[in-house]
Amino acid sequence: MIEKLQSSRRTPLDANYGSCESTYVELLVYLDCDVAAVTELLGITPSFAQTEGDLSENSRGVTRKARSTYWCLSSEGKVLSKDVRHHLKWLLDQLSDKELALAQLQRRQGVAMTVNCNWWSSGSGGPTLWPEQMAMLAKLNLECTFDIYCSE
Repeated sequence: MIEKLQSSRRTPLDANYGSCESTYVELLVYLDCDVAAVTELLGITPSFAQTEGDLSENSRGVTRKARSTYWCLSSEGKVLSKDVRHHLKWLLDQLSDKELALAQLQRRQGVAMTVNCNWWSSGSGGPTLWPEQMAMLAKLNLECTFDIYCSE
């Protein structure tokens, strides 16, 4: 049934998505406790985590002090596709059996979460999400945001 419905969609999956230069998605969990709590509860090693007050050097050699504590799971470097749907599928596959753990985290005071899609445009058009992915995001109570950058 779903295959028949997918055939009616205007935008098929395409790893070489023409209007995208680069993309990746990330689950960001902002919290006011130790990031190890997220790792333990989800049973997933983060791609990156920082604690408020940590010092880190950026790509320009400038040292900065972290203003927040967050835990991040990113598709960057793990999914080789310019189609954000491939990246989102990867992320949702990581979280598919984590509904209860995510709900426990979401009930904690001081926790905020988002799925952030980073998209670098290479021309006319933009990213596409499929209904199944939106339904899964809703099931996990996760908002989805986009940071869209235009090439010069």
